[in-house]
Amino acid sequence: MTTRYLDSQNTLLVLRRAFILSAIAAVATVSSLLPVFAEEKQEVSLLYLPVMDYAPFFVAKEKGYFDEYGIDVELLPKDATAQTVPLVASGRVTAGGASWAAGVFNAAAAGAGVTAIADFARVPRVGRSSVHFMLSPELVSQGATSVADLKGKRIGVLGAGAFTVYYAAEVLKSGGLTLDDVQVVHLTVPTLGQAFANGAIDAGVVFEPFATIFEDKSIAYLLPGDDDFARGADIGFLLVNTDFLNANEDVVVRFVAGFLRAARELQAGGWQDPETQSHILKYVKLDPSVFRRMGLPYIEESGALDLDSMSEQEAFFREAGQLAYRDSIS
Repeated sequence: MTTRYLDSQNTLLVLRRAFILSAIAAVATVSSLLPVFAEEKQEVSLLYLPVMDYAPFFVAKEKGYFDEYGIDVELLPKDATAQTVPLVASGRVTAGGASWAAGVFNAAAAGAGVTAIADFARVPRVGRSSVHFMLSPELVSQGATSVADLKGKRIGVLGAGAFTVYYAAEVLKSGGLTLDDVQVVHLTVPTLGQAFANGAIDAGVVFEPFATIFEDKSIAYLLPGDDDFARGADIGFLLVNTDFLNANEDVVVRFVAGFLRAARELQAGGWQDPETQSHILKYVKLDPSVFRRMGLPYIEESGALDLDSMSEQEAFFREAGQLAYRDSIS
């Protein structure tokens, strides 16, 4: 098996072998690994957002999978995905989740010292989506029912040049609009609900579980046809500090092994398991009834990066004039 990495030190997608293969093998041979790794645990810190995309990390932590592989994982909350690259690149944290954003592409091209090693969340292809486009109560009261009604309106997105900007553009495109036709407002996760409530935005991109919570509390409403957008698009992938990876590849392999074990468990029906739900709810604070009704991301069980989705999003940010380099890294 061959795995591609986004290697920021030479700004190309380079080929490195056996990484995911080693992680998968580690999952299959956990009993043989325990005597080797039980004596001394390696420390790894991970930045996360309190959303379902990060569920495999929560499950692996709480069910002791990381411990079984000799990894002491510290989960550190963040307010926005834009915080990931500078903190991971500086070595202040080992790893973090990110999306294919303009800042990530530019950091890679500039040799920021981060490496993308595994995919972990995508917009599901079927069922209720895990990413939504929502309208404010005021906009709904004005009779807004379609994308065409968004012209000139204030659209909230999580961070500048991030996945939510790409997603918003996909929504607008379906109604013949572009980002130039609206006012883009950059927000963080903690301020999103408040922005809807106080009228600071007319519409916005919302991840689960917040979309279901907003619906329940009448803070915002789904745009009709909301579940039709960006199906299968890559949302999140795992970044690690490049120096740490080069010096501790065995540690990173074991870390990914624990993550993949939890990812497979979730995709095999683990989302519905009460014990697993309780572990996730420790990090994503919400009522269990919301858990049962909201849309869930597709968790990539192999960890393989979705290069097609990455290329599509890179092209979007290049067309928007947000990339500081010429040649495609894909």
